[in-house]
Amino acid sequence: MTSLNNIESIFTASIESIGGQQAAARIKSISGIADCTSPYGPNITELHSARNDRLVFKKIRPEQPEFTAIINGTYAWGYDPETKQPDSLEKQSAAMILGHDFLMLPLIWLQQYKNFVVKDSTSLQIRTV
Repeated sequence: MTSLNNIESIFTASIESIGGQQAAARIKSISGIADCTSPYGPNITELHSARNDRLVFKKIRPEQPEFTAIINGTYAWGYDPETKQPDSLEKQSAAMILGHDFLMLPLIWLQQYKNFVVKDSTSLQIRTV
């Protein structure tokens, strides 16, 4: 079972692996690409993350229009795949997209989240590569 202590040790180890807190504080942005599977099938997720809840999120699915969302810390918007026109996102959609920001999480979790509690970890499936 995953505990808060295990989560803390994982995040602490990730910070130490990049040189400690001072090195982590110098990181302003981070990017990554993931090969994902969702209830809608396989997709590629591209993230470009910066501190203060700034994120560019792209979802690329085979034979479907690409979805791009941008969050700048205050506003969130997506682009209509056909017209390329911006459209504001609801708070729930922005929260779901920010929930994908696993890249920045080890760097900000102590500042971003207070009174962190693991309620149920029985459904976690952890894969190693």
